[in-house]
Amino acid sequence: MRDHGQQTPKGLLSRLIYWVTQRRFGKVLLPVKIHGYSPSRLLGFSLMTAIHTKPKAVEPLLVLLGQARVASLVGCPF
Repeated sequence: MRDHGQQTPKGLLSRLIYWVTQRRFGKVLLPVKIHGYSPSRLLGFSLMTAIHTKPKAVEPLLVLLGQARVASLVGCPF
């Protein structure tokens, strides 16, 4: 059977990231386990994921304007 990453975190940073992932997604995801072998790689991966999944504050009017523009570009007859 293959080893799918580090099962038990070693170090304070790894335990914290495992805990946050467990709380947010209900389980520790495989990429977090795989990057868990290297604390610096785990920190970089976690920061990159946090930046990309952070909700962005955009005004609702701009969202509607963007949706209308994309719909017109793809030829949606709404």
